[in-house]
Amino acid sequence: MKHYFTISLLGGLIISSSACFTSTQAVDVTDPDSVEMYVWTPPDEHDLSLRKTRQEMLDSISRDVEILSLKHQGVDQQTQVFGSKVKQVETDTETFEADFQARIQFHKKQQEQLKQELAKLNIDQKFLKSKFISLTAIEPQPRPKIFSRKDYTAAIKYLKNGQYKRSMHKFNLALQSNPPRDIKDNIHFGLSTAFYKLRKYSEAIEQLNTIRKYYPKSEKWHMSHVMLGMIHNQKGEKSRAIFILNDALKKNPPQNIRKIIDLMLNKIQGEPRNVTS
Repeated sequence: MKHYFTISLLGGLIISSSACFTSTQAVDVTDPDSVEMYVWTPPDEHDLSLRKTRQEMLDSISRDVEILSLKHQGVDQQTQVFGSKVKQVETDTETFEADFQARIQFHKKQQEQLKQELAKLNIDQKFLKSKFISLTAIEPQPRPKIFSRKDYTAAIKYLKNGQYKRSMHKFNLALQSNPPRDIKDNIHFGLSTAFYKLRKYSEAIEQLNTIRKYYPKSEKWHMSHVMLGMIHNQKGEKSRAIFILNDALKKNPPQNIRKIIDLMLNKIQGEPRNVTS
């Protein structure tokens, strides 16, 4: 169809260009003026040149029209290919959209199921928690440890034999088993002695201060001051040692302990004191 259109166009152009060459056969010879009007006169060189130029232009236009027609056919083919691809993309898009919507609906259902399961788990958790609290409330409480002199006696034995770590272990076991008050001061003093022998002075001071604070009427109260004086003196804290020893003298210690305190003060201060005989 397009090729036929091109040929028709070329034919029209050729016919219009040759209109000037109309045959004289249609001229009415009976009319003198008409005969004279249509008498053919050969063209001169200028007319021939113009005709040649016009024909070349027509030929060029004809070639351009043919080229454009061929290009138009190529564009039509490409348009058809592109149109088929567009249709395929539209089909794929519709398929993808349908699949995507189906997935959304599936995930929504899953989400609802998970919410229901979570709510059920929360209910079960609350029930189990209340059950656990109930069971804990009726669970028998552990019985307090009953003091046994076995650990206490073993601790003293290890202390005398120089097994200080074992002695501390047994003293701690005895202290944790709710011992009678009248031997608690002895346990703290035994622990302080073991720590002192192991040169753990801070731990020893802690045990001795416990005796000074909580057992003022204990027979170990004055001796705890003696031990503290020795430890502070060895640590180079002479003023602290002198203060603690003098504090013990103010509380009227037994004669044998007073003698030890006086000797220690003489040694620490480096000057003679009246030592009670």
